[in-house]
Amino acid sequence: QVCVENRVVIFVPNVFSPNGDGVNDEVKVVAFGLRDVLWSVFSRFGEKVFETNSLDIVWDGTHRGKTLNPGVFVVHVVYTDQATGESGERISTVTLMR
Repeated sequence: QVCVENRVVIFVPNVFSPNGDGVNDEVKVVAFGLRDVLWSVFSRFGEKVFETNSLDIVWDGTHRGKTLNPGVFVVHVVYTDQATGESGERISTVTLMR
C-alpha cells in the first residue's frame, strides 16, 4: 500500500556569494506543489530589492543595476498550493557574501 501526500516543499538557500566565480552566484527559490508563486527579497531596511512571479528567475545580488553590499536579506514567498488551492507564505533569510 502506497500513501501519496500532497505537500508544498520550498527551499531557499541561506547564503550566496555573487562574486562571478560560477559557484553560488545567485539565489533561486526551489519549490514543488505550487500553482502560483510570488517571491520577493527585502533589505534590512525593508526596501524591496527584487521580486518575481517565476521560479525560473534568479536574484544576482543587485538592485537597479547596482551591486549590493554584503548583508542579510529577507526572502518572502507567497504561494498557492496546487493540491488544495489554499494560499500560504514562507519567510526566510539569505546572507549575501562577497
